[in-house]
Amino acid sequence: MPRGRVTLTITLDGFRDTTLRLNLAGRTVPPVRVTLLLASFNQRVTVTNAEAQVRSDVGGNADAIVVDQDFLQSLPVMNQDYVATLSQFLDVGPLGTGGATLVVNGMEVNALTVSASAIQQIKINQDPYSAEYSRPGRGRIEILTKPGTQEFHGDVNGALRDAHLDARNAFAASRPAEQRRIAEGFFGGPVFHSTRTTFMLSGSSDTDDQQALVFARSSGGLIRDQVAQPNRRRLGSGSLTHQVNDRMSWSIRPSYQAESNTNRGVGGITLREAGTNFLHREEQVTYTQQNILSSGVINQFQFLAGQEREPTTSAVQGVGIVVPGALIAGSAQGDDLRTEHHVQAAESLTWTTGHHLFATGVQIPDWSRRRFDDNSNRMGAFYFADLAAYAVGRPYAFTEQQGNGHVVLLEKVLGLYVKDDWKVTRGLSISGGLRYDWTNHFSDHNNLAPRGSIAYAAGESTVLRAGVGVFYDKPGPASYGDVLASAPGGLRRIVLTNPTYPDPLAGGTTLPPPSVARFAPGIRVSATTR
Repeated sequence: MPRGRVTLTITLDGFRDTTLRLNLAGRTVPPVRVTLLLASFNQRVTVTNAEAQVRSDVGGNADAIVVDQDFLQSLPVMNQDYVATLSQFLDVGPLGTGGATLVVNGMEVNALTVSASAIQQIKINQDPYSAEYSRPGRGRIEILTKPGTQEFHGDVNGALRDAHLDARNAFAASRPAEQRRIAEGFFGGPVFHSTRTTFMLSGSSDTDDQQALVFARSSGGLIRDQVAQPNRRRLGSGSLTHQVNDRMSWSIRPSYQAESNTNRGVGGITLREAGTNFLHREEQVTYTQQNILSSGVINQFQFLAGQEREPTTSAVQGVGIVVPGALIAGSAQGDDLRTEHHVQAAESLTWTTGHHLFATGVQIPDWSRRRFDDNSNRMGAFYFADLAAYAVGRPYAFTEQQGNGHVVLLEKVLGLYVKDDWKVTRGLSISGGLRYDWTNHFSDHNNLAPRGSIAYAAGESTVLRAGVGVFYDKPGPASYGDVLASAPGGLRRIVLTNPTYPDPLAGGTTLPPPSVARFAPGIRVSATTR
């Protein structure tokens, strides 16, 4: 028996290469147990003119849109915004109050916080009647991001647009000096050459230097102006994934997003003084853990914590002036602040037995503390019918907001589901499920949503599908915030007709009663059947 250190490499198709270092001391070596990890794989879609194959499983509907990373790289997308581009394939009917539902790595989120090159797959209308989701498939975008792999790899993309290649705008005195610069990419690989721990980093920078063209009319004549509108957007995210053993793995994904818009709203008849400046910053971190409990039983837990801050400030302070069709001047008075601290969680369990695939789960898509500080229109705005009325100081209306615009609310949203995908025969599949959605804003708590679908293969190239389901909307915090803001001691909105100018309260004008917003008695969460 030789003595010394020996390196032993085990290879097997479909598994990662594993290296062991043994110390031989001239005696018989005891048996060594080796656990091989599954190898990473690449998926490629080849488009040919051959007849498309159809599937009879419930999630294999032919009108589903699945875009992989190879297709994404060749897809011409304006400004690298894949979500906006693929949103064109959504239907208006299934969209909820908050717009399209965005699901990233299995968790519903408000916005995509990874760069375009870090996207691995996008799906639309996958299993449209699944009880796992609150909205139908045509109102949902599912995104899977790239994980870290055992080999270092990366991608860098850039785009540049310059006004020197543009024609001059007909309303501009000269060609605006506009430019758009986009740089984004990702990099990933093993951590210290580990076979169990990988990382991925992604980031993007979008610099958009626009020029707003003002073409307005005043009592002194035509107003033409070019106003710089610099817009900035930065994204940064990462992931650290560790496979503890062959039954358990976890990952941590932090992300950061920052956005700024200067001179927002300026252009057309809106002068530069009536613009606003907008900032948005968001940080969040997601933890995912997956456990294989037994053969055919998988448990997944996800938890997200984040915070947002979104202030809007006016370019100048003062009274607003509005002359429809001529000019909007004075202060925009759009000052407000929105902050949010939120957590989300999802716990799911899937198991297979025979021809059945069962799934059940608990979802907390939103558990947020939101704060609104509405200081808009504090100094009021005068409305004039035309420039002649403006010249003589004869407004037809005056609006002003008074009172306490500070509102803090806690939003709670909960979802429960159970479903069964049953492969009855080779050509017949049936899916059934039940979902329950709850929100603390409404007293309507009986929101049970049954779902069902069937797929039957009538031939080698024909599959008949049918489905029906009840889908409840998510009202969101806006309506609830309006109700709280108009409560006694809150905001008071004043509208005066034919006021005096420039002091609308001169002469002892009697103020009208305050506007009040209330939920109608017995209000219910809206539901659709599709």
